[in-house]
Amino acid sequence: MPNVDLKEKRFEQDIEEYMIHEGGLVRFSHQDEYGNWIYDHFFDHDKNLYTGVLADFISKSQPQAWKRYEKLYGEQAKAKLAARFDKEVQDHGLIYVLRNGITDMGIKLKVCFFKPESELNE
Repeated sequence: MPNVDLKEKRFEQDIEEYMIHEGGLVRFSHQDEYGNWIYDHFFDHDKNLYTGVLADFISKSQPQAWKRYEKLYGEQAKAKLAARFDKEVQDHGLIYVLRNGITDMGIKLKVCFFKPESELNE
């Protein structure tokens, strides 16, 4: 019988690797062999937020709104987005923000999309 690692941690790693290579999963962080966390994207520990990932999601899913946002804030757009997102979560809670998005200076930005309850609309 070949030497196979049957430990649960190895099983988790195999599933994760498969989902990254075959399923489109994006890895945000992982641990090295010493247990130290390595972040593949910038993680803002104060806001518990992947700021760049949120900005990339909005820029790809709502390009016109993001262009307006960038025009308004310039190079500070990502930082302003993170600050606004954090404030909205603090004021209203995460579930509210996920459901309703955020509005900043009249620009409405959705931070996630939910699967429709029916197949009438995609």
